[in-house]
Amino acid sequence: MRSNYGVTKMSSVTNWLKKLKTYDHRKFSRRDSPQLVAHYWNGAAPIAHKIRNISATGFYLLTEERWRPGTVVTMTLQRTDIPDANINPEGYITVLSKVIRIGTDGVAFEFTPLPEESTKQSVGQIRGSIGRKALGKFMEQLKSDQGHVIIGYTADNLEASVVKPGRRYLDARRNDMKRLTDESGQAMILSVLCMTCLFGFVALAADVGIMLREKRLLQIAADSAAIAGALELNYNPAGITAAAQAAASQNGFASTTSGVTTAAGVTVTVNPTPLYGPYAGLPGYVEVIVSQRQPTLFMGLFGVLNMTPTVRAVAQNGGSSYSCINVTNPTAPQAMKLQGSFDVTAPNCGVVIDSNDPDALHFVGGAGNLTAGSVGVVGGCGGQCGDSSPTPVTGIVPQGDPLGYLQPSFPTPTGCTAGGTLTGAVAPGCYSGNVTVNNAVLTGMYIFTGNLTLSHSVTTGTGGATIDLTSGTLTETPNTVLNLVAPTTGTFHGIAIMAPQSNTSTLTLEFGNATGLIDGIIYAPGANLYLHDSGGGTSGLTLITDLIVGTFFDQTGSLNLQSYSATTPGSPLTKVTLVE
Repeated sequence: MRSNYGVTKMSSVTNWLKKLKTYDHRKFSRRDSPQLVAHYWNGAAPIAHKIRNISATGFYLLTEERWRPGTVVTMTLQRTDIPDANINPEGYITVLSKVIRIGTDGVAFEFTPLPEESTKQSVGQIRGSIGRKALGKFMEQLKSDQGHVIIGYTADNLEASVVKPGRRYLDARRNDMKRLTDESGQAMILSVLCMTCLFGFVALAADVGIMLREKRLLQIAADSAAIAGALELNYNPAGITAAAQAAASQNGFASTTSGVTTAAGVTVTVNPTPLYGPYAGLPGYVEVIVSQRQPTLFMGLFGVLNMTPTVRAVAQNGGSSYSCINVTNPTAPQAMKLQGSFDVTAPNCGVVIDSNDPDALHFVGGAGNLTAGSVGVVGGCGGQCGDSSPTPVTGIVPQGDPLGYLQPSFPTPTGCTAGGTLTGAVAPGCYSGNVTVNNAVLTGMYIFTGNLTLSHSVTTGTGGATIDLTSGTLTETPNTVLNLVAPTTGTFHGIAIMAPQSNTSTLTLEFGNATGLIDGIIYAPGANLYLHDSGGGTSGLTLITDLIVGTFFDQTGSLNLQSYSATTPGSPLTKVTLVE
């Protein structure tokens, strides 16, 4: 008996479980509902609209209205099979419904009943709307009509789905088992997880792209700041930090104090002697580090609210400038003219001629020789151009005046002393009229407004000297012992002889039997420099100089130039290059 009872009981449970499996839990069937209409407020008197079909989760309304998907509309569902449904509570319900799809002849809605605690309050627009429990009760009470059913299961299981008078749904245990075997919603969960990963990668790509662009802009600012700071080594070492910060500010990253972060998140750190990398601790180098705090656009969703890209640049001030002979007149014919049995040698630097004349570089005769690191001409070459080694490159881009920035700083002649002959230790200052400097020692800055003659012996004292020719000519007589050394400090450091752009006179240096040294730049971008040896050659005169002149005419037998900038640290013509 116990065995048969056990078998019978197990068979009953098995049949019950099989019966449960026949239920379709993944969706609710929609049934035609000729006994229901819906009312909604459209600004006029409510009109009854037919409901094509309805399920436990929503309904399809025949209407010409076209709401946007997601719109929530207060709908009143009314049964037409109950007389005086307006006064019979069981004949109608008011429920919030959300638009989920727009069809050709109507709109599909999804029920969005209120939570039960909300239905106990009367709140604004949802006044009268029912909760989920009341909606379920209304659906249970709606009975079949002409074979049409309003419950969300298949017709085969109608009896298990419809709640007949006096009966209730299957017990809570069956509902629990339905929930456990229900597979609906899995695709949604997987889709959400995949979309989260996808959005994460999109956010990462977008923010990384923005940061890479920001880093490129920072690098431009750091490079320009390092170059500006390195240039300042030639003029004002105390102003390196200010110059670098000004350059960074011009490129969009403003800072006033080195190493201090501004309110905008910008930090510009200037190290006049690098602290990091292979050039750490070496003089002549400037290091700049620039960073900015940048907010993220999408990665903030994952907790990364901002990033701080940082860049670094190191510039070196040192080495020779690209050219030691610069002829700056932009149109002069024969702007550089070499005549006779000349031998001009500038092996470690270049020759640049800015004149665009077809005969800008001219060789007279075939016995001369020009040897330089490079020879470039904006215009062309005439005469015996084969005398040049290497062959001149024509059609180059004009280089301009490499010291043009000094022109506004040229001193204005004031309080000048009358000219004449100056001997002995000559006091620095301004001298007017024609002046002869004979057997004299010069120290400091000398301004001459007239013609200047250097004779017999002219030397410079401790600290060097600069000769400024405001408007006159310069003549150095034969057999002169000339020792001119440029100062190494001050605005015009490195310059031995200079003249403003407005001075177009001729500067004549007679090398016949001359001895001594010129150690400094000859800067006269508007003047004509004429070198002549009177047959004596220049073997006794050492030239450590760079020439920046308007035009250049050489008749010396032998002229050997050593670049001042290549041999003197801190020259205003030294190259500034980025090394990191």
